[in-house]
Formats: sequence, structure tokens, C-alpha cells
Amino acid sequence: MGNITFKYRLLGLEPDWIETKNNTVRYSSLPPKKYTFEIKAISKNNLESVNPSKFAFTIKPPLYKTWWFISITILILLLFIANLFYRRNLKIKQNAKIKENISNLRYKALNAQMNPHFINNLLVNIENLVNMGEIDEVKGSLGKFAELVNLILQSTKSNLISLTDEIEMAKLYLELQKLRFHKNTSYTINTESISEEELENILVPPMILQPIIENSFRHGFKNGDQTNHINVNFNIENEAFLICEIIDNGVGIQNKENTSTATGSGISFSNINERLQLINESKSKENLVIISNVTDEFNTLVGLKVTLKIPLISF
Repeated sequence: MGNITFKYRLLGLEPDWIETKNNTVRYSSLPPKKYTFEIKAISKNNLESVNPSKFAFTIKPPLYKTWWFISITILILLLFIANLFYRRNLKIKQNAKIKENISNLRYKALNAQMNPHFINNLLVNIENLVNMGEIDEVKGSLGKFAELVNLILQSTKSNLISLTDEIEMAKLYLELQKLRFHKNTSYTINTESISEEELENILVPPMILQPIIENSFRHGFKNGDQTNHINVNFNIENEAFLICEIIDNGVGIQNKENTSTATGSGISFSNINERLQLINESKSKENLVIISNVTDEFNTLVGLKVTLKIPLISF
């Protein structure tokens, strides 16, 4: 073999013949295409093969360079971009619709004579949720707000509404306050001593609870570190009065002499007393709104309790 010389070429890469005495040839990193390897032998007497030996082969491109892979990749990229534009436009439309609903609810709420301060703070928080993309929470909050406004508008058509509806308005109002205060609020409403039938049949003046609850949020809750809590209890007294206690864990009323005229939401407790006196058939002059501070075992002020003696009226 040492006396034999070889001539070779790789058609598709090199057109000219190359001489070598080695019996091996190496190629690396060949581009993907078709090749034909040709080789001749030359003896020591300089006699050359007439016809070269040939070997044809094909180097296939890697998967990521195939036409179908590139086509699918481009298609996926186009679909992804189209989806981004679709979702962006959908979000813009959703936000526009939500903001339109917010404006409509603001108008309806003002017509329902709700406190503008509460409305504006609440809707600002909802708009912030829109900007953060919390669409599900926005929809839930707007649903509760719309339900509350509708209940209020319905209640203004009557002098008396069922206790069930009044409690439902209080619950919705408290849920929306939880949104305002970033969920740093809890509440309990206890009606265990009153049957479901009685809840439906007992009549109360509409929006009798909301001003008192709002007073707790506007004037009672001053400590930002603690969870604001409101406890509402209902009992029937001597088949003559519905007793409602609204207890908060706020700062209470520092000047006890002013408890009978303390105000909240622009409506004084004395005005609430006057509303209750209008339905008081006994015509007694007793105060139907009783306000007292709540203290612990160390006589430390830990909250405020407002007791309503609502004359018992049923269907």
C-alpha cells in the first residue's frame, strides 16, 4: 500500500483532484446537500485507474433547518403575535366596558343617596384592580356594588323593608368595605335567635344599619395595624322590639357627653332615633338608639356599641 498513491475529490465540495498516500480521508462539518466521493489509485509505475470508484451520499439538514420545521415555527410565531394583539384588544375593550359600568354605577349610587366619599373611594379601588389586571375580582366587586345600589334603589320606594333585605344590604356594604381596606376587615352577623320566617316577616326602616356601620369605618377605625371588625347581633325583646347591636373594635367615643349626637355619614344618631320613633306605636319618649363605649377587663376602651331598639313590626 505504501507504493500506491491515491487521487480523490468530493464533488459538491471540491472540484479538483487531490493526491495523497494516506488510505483515509476525513471531512468535518459538511453543509447539508448531496455529495459524490470519487477516488483513483496510481501504482508505483504511475499507472492510473481509468474509472474512479464513486460513493454518493446525502447530508440531511438538522431538524431546526428543515423547511417544514421553519414553516411551523413561523406559523406558531404568527399565531402567538396574533393572540397577543387579540388579548390586548380584548383587555382594552373589557377595561373600557368596566369603566363604563363604573361610571353608570357611580351615577346610580349618587341617585340612591349613598355617601359620595364611600362611592369614590370604592370605585377608585376597583379602577386600581382594573389596572392591575384583576378582572375576576373586579367583576365580583362590581356585581356586589350593583346589587347593593339596586337594593338601595328598591328600598327607597318603601318606608319599611324586610329584615332579610336590610341584612343583605349590610353584608354587601361590609364586603365592599373589605375591598376598600384591602381585606383588612372582618364581620359577623348573628341572627341565630330569629327564625328564617321571622327574618322575612319582620319589617324595618330601610338603610337603618348602613349609616352606623359607616360611622365605624369613618370615625372608629383609626389603627391601621389591626383588623377592623364589626359584630352585628339581633334579638327580639318582649315581642315588642327588635334589638340590634352593632359593635366595633374602633377607638370608641372619647367624649361620652356627645354620644347621643355623634354623627356618621352625615346622619346623626339622633336622626336615626327620630326615624325609629316614627314607627313606635307606644309613642314613648325613650331613646331608641343607645350608644356606649366597650371596655375590657382593665377598663381600657376597645370599641363602640350602638344598640337600636326597633319597634317590632311584621307582615
